[in-house]
Amino acid sequence: MTPELLARQLCDNGDESAVDEPGSGAGLGVVAVNMTYGEIKARFDSEWVLIGTPDTDETLNIRSGTVLYHSKDREAVYRRALALRPARSAVVYTGKMPEETAIVV
Repeated sequence: MTPELLARQLCDNGDESAVDEPGSGAGLGVVAVNMTYGEIKARFDSEWVLIGTPDTDETLNIRSGTVLYHSKDREAVYRRALALRPARSAVVYTGKMPEETAIVV
């Protein structure tokens, strides 16, 4: 099943969110739209984003992917990732991390 169908199925099964249509400004979290990383950063500034089937370069930098969910709340994004269980995904933060933030990989 494609990431788009997974996100739509979650909404169709009574999930509290609806699918955000591109440009709608609804801000409900579920998107299921393929975007470049630049578009993702511009549209979801300072948010956590779940990206399905990410296209990466040789150093694993994300070039594009299907935005499955986004939120200012990191835990909400991780909960959605667990609910969707995409075969391949990435979670990114599109804002600037504070200097005192430690990142564990």
